[in-house]
Amino acid sequence: MIEDIWRGVEKLDAYFEDEIWSANINLDELQIESRYYCTLSQLFGSYEEGLRLLEITLEEAHLYGFDASPNIDRYEQDQEYYDLTILWKRKIQQIREEYALVRTPA
Repeated sequence: MIEDIWRGVEKLDAYFEDEIWSANINLDELQIESRYYCTLSQLFGSYEEGLRLLEITLEEAHLYGFDASPNIDRYEQDQEYYDLTILWKRKIQQIREEYALVRTPA
């Protein structure tokens, strides 16, 4: 699952180039299972628009940590969404901290 999020981060980094996209995510509202508060919706206005602009199909979204795995039962899906949300929050916080270190004068 963490590898999927790394792929998602790489996609976002490539799309936004030098822009610090992680600053535009509200971690208090972030919920991967929500089409309104997920990573893509917060960055692109909608989940679907984010997939389109990143050139990711709906079927591929889980490979980038933007959705739960297909073909799992409801309980497993709920758990995976919970885990993805926690992992995305941690990764975004890590990116923000790394950026702050780079910008801090010695």
